[in-house]
Amino acid sequence: MAKKQKINLEKAKEMRKELKLKVLHHDYVTKRKPSKVLCLSCGEVLLSTSVHDFQHCNCPNYTFVDGGSEYYRYGGMDMHKILIFNPDGSSQIAASYKM
Repeated sequence: MAKKQKINLEKAKEMRKELKLKVLHHDYVTKRKPSKVLCLSCGEVLLSTSVHDFQHCNCPNYTFVDGGSEYYRYGGMDMHKILIFNPDGSSQIAASYKM
């Protein structure tokens, strides 16, 4: 039994090394920029840097952003008053945003 466990441990170590190499060479990981929006009502820039990093402003529009670089979730009372910053550097109004 100990011999089988030793073989499994060696196999697991080898698999981890292989995965690290693939991650280093970007085979598995595609990095996105953090989620970022601008509230046009109050002028506050909101930046979510990690998963479940919910950020919001305190103006009546209550603009929010969430998700960091994992996913993009945003909203507010009036979507026409939210400017989304895209990963390519461009920006657009949230009401007209198409993925």
